[in-house]
Amino acid sequence: MLSCIAIFTSPFELYAQSKQGEQIYLQKCAKCHGKHGEGVETVYPESLIGDLSIKELAKYIEETMPEEKPETCVGKEAATVAAHIHYQFYSITAQARNKPAHVAFSRLTNRQYRNSIADLVGSFRWDRNISEKRGLKARYYKNRGLNKKNILLEKVESVVNVSFDDKSKPDEKIEFEKFTSTWRGGLLAPETGFYDLAMVTDNAGQLWLNDADDPLINARVKSGDQKEYRKTIFLTGGRVYPIYMEIYKSKTEEKVTAQLKWKPPHQSEQLIPSRNLSPEDYPAVLIVETPFPPDDKSVGYERGVSVSKEWNDATTYAAIEVADKVIQQIDALAKLGKDPKKKTEILHNFCETFATRAFRRPLSKQLKAAIIDRQFERVKDPLVATRRVILLVLKSPRFLFLGISDPSNPQQQQYRVAEWMALCLWDSIPDKKLLALAAQGKLKTESQIKTQAQRMVKNYRTRSKVRAFFHQWLQYDHFNDLTKSKELYSEFDEHFASDLRTSLDLLIEDIVWSKKSDFRELLSTNSIYLNGRLAMFYGVDLPADAPFQRVEFDPKHRAGLISHPFLMAGMAY
Repeated sequence: MLSCIAIFTSPFELYAQSKQGEQIYLQKCAKCHGKHGEGVETVYPESLIGDLSIKELAKYIEETMPEEKPETCVGKEAATVAAHIHYQFYSITAQARNKPAHVAFSRLTNRQYRNSIADLVGSFRWDRNISEKRGLKARYYKNRGLNKKNILLEKVESVVNVSFDDKSKPDEKIEFEKFTSTWRGGLLAPETGFYDLAMVTDNAGQLWLNDADDPLINARVKSGDQKEYRKTIFLTGGRVYPIYMEIYKSKTEEKVTAQLKWKPPHQSEQLIPSRNLSPEDYPAVLIVETPFPPDDKSVGYERGVSVSKEWNDATTYAAIEVADKVIQQIDALAKLGKDPKKKTEILHNFCETFATRAFRRPLSKQLKAAIIDRQFERVKDPLVATRRVILLVLKSPRFLFLGISDPSNPQQQQYRVAEWMALCLWDSIPDKKLLALAAQGKLKTESQIKTQAQRMVKNYRTRSKVRAFFHQWLQYDHFNDLTKSKELYSEFDEHFASDLRTSLDLLIEDIVWSKKSDFRELLSTNSIYLNGRLAMFYGVDLPADAPFQRVEFDPKHRAGLISHPFLMAGMAY
């Protein structure tokens, strides 16, 4: 009976078949199911929606419809009415098509907010993407005079872990009686959160992080037998922060020791590994320390879909925090110079650029007058006006919400492309290059967009975004406190769990970013990263102090990420 039912391969064929079945539906089905499948309250109140295919729907109609007279709608007639029902209102596609159009905005997620602020303020500083070099630049000076004439030794050290006396000096040039050693470079924070930094030394010393003026740890004058100095700092993940450390040896001290350790979020204390250090110089990063309520994760990833009082309050406090920090650094950020007569003009221009970059598109004349000009007209002090502008910009929906365009700007589509490219690849605002191309109308063609995407992927911000994706996809939050039976697995402590987490991160990074990157390896690789501690537990022959390295396993025991020990340990009882 159903041999005449066609398998529709074209939307046009489906539409044509639907039109043929419309009259049949109106004659034999509408009185029970409604003209548009909405249902009839006194007969069949439910809407006609579901997930049956056209063939399955036709078979159901042939066997049961119309009620009490199914023999009156069979064969080709059942097939055509099934096509009509499926196309017009039954299928998921039809349901989406029949919904009335509406405009919906999404706000910045917490991660997007912090990244946008960091890049917004950072756009007024010099910029540097993290290089492939690892470690810190170490220098040994013959005294506390830190100038080129006093340099005894200069090299890149993979980690800060120094211990020697007069008989075991790393270099004969070092005059052991009295000298200063320094380490300079960048610190890459893999995740957003609180970091415990520790400087361990038998000598006096200081540590600066993300602030060239005030040391994070100040032990310049050694007191008693104290050897460990600790501070906690909040860092935004995926950013490189300038770091600088000094150790001073006096004449009376017989030994020199220096270690630089940290305890990242969800991990144990350890020497800061080489992979998180760079010997290059980097600008400071503005960090938003204001706490935000968690973003919605009900669908498996973070979304900016809700606007609560708590979130609104957080954006207000964050705007005040950022305004205060920007004003403290305004001389350098706005490049004020020494001519007081130009101060107002320079700050006015700074504010216009600040708003343009924050809104991800140029300002209209009306918007510029309302947000910027009016503030400088109402107050005499240009710094007060600048602070007001910053607060207005950071509380504006044009910054906090996505996709708000200026219809009077003919280039709005170009700026929207720049906005979504930056959000997709960086979770942030467009950089100066993207905004300039949008202004020139050079984000139109596939080739133009592809060129910029390739440029942006090379920036470390993309790696940070991909890392965050995998953490959400694999639900790392569920594995923050891994514990096992001490009787059965005595070796499984916080250090072991931390190593497992690092192992999975390294494996993902290798699979995604290596030259032979192949996404299929995520589900098929039989290798994992092990260090000496993990190797001993899993029966692999590596030295006890071996660094992380990729090790192959029997394919019968390991197959992709789902068999990685970190996930298995987290999902096991």
